[in-house]
Amino acid sequence: MRIPAPETRIDAFPHEMSGGMRQRVGGAIAVSGTPTILIADEPTTALDATVQAQYLSLLRDVQRREGLAILFVTHDFGIVANMCDRVAVMYAGRIVELAPVQQLFDSPAHPYTEALLRSVPDLDVDVERLYSIDGQPPALHALPKGCSFAPRCVDAHARCMERAPPMFEVAPGQRAACWKHDKNGG
Repeated sequence: MRIPAPETRIDAFPHEMSGGMRQRVGGAIAVSGTPTILIADEPTTALDATVQAQYLSLLRDVQRREGLAILFVTHDFGIVANMCDRVAVMYAGRIVELAPVQQLFDSPAHPYTEALLRSVPDLDVDVERLYSIDGQPPALHALPKGCSFAPRCVDAHARCMERAPPMFEVAPGQRAACWKHDKNGG
């Protein structure tokens, strides 16, 4: 994991290392058991942009060298765009869209995915106010009847409030849990 002077770092305490170094140590521990899949849960949180880029490059190198799959859990669409092949968008503990990354960015199929992508600031456009999704996420212990996103959805209909939609195939390799993709009208 490219930890400099590992023979001295082995005796160091976490507070004696930078955030990037602590991430590398965590990564080293994770890959030490030669896994086939590595779950990276918010792997770049609290890292500055330079260290984040270095760590992601390191993860990509380890992935290639070790032949392992990496499952990223992140809110950062930049990481998704640069590191992932496929993406699953979750809302209220449920996958609402599953697609190849480029397809998701080009043609989001679920209203929540659309709203998330709209909320990412475009640095080339000067706006007075950034886009935000109206309402609040539901309490997971008291999910609403029907689609969990329906109370916040601009496309919601009566059926959305009554029944949770199954996953519909939207395009080859892309599925979304939204009634607007029900070709049977059921």
